[in-house]
Amino acid sequence: MGPYIVAIILILIVVATSIALWWWRLSARIAPYKDELERLRARDSAPPDEQVVVVSRKPESR
Repeated sequence: MGPYIVAIILILIVVATSIALWWWRLSARIAPYKDELERLRARDSAPPDEQVVVVSRKPESR
């Protein structure tokens, strides 16, 4: 009977951990942390990057 109790406790720990991680991810999506909000605001208010990189092949010499 002892191994069954240990197995049940381990299963409960795994299920509780899964629910806690799922809830943590969900709450972070609903209400992002302050530093994430500041980073998003800084990215949105930054001037657009107007640098253009042109990649072409070298002309073949004949």
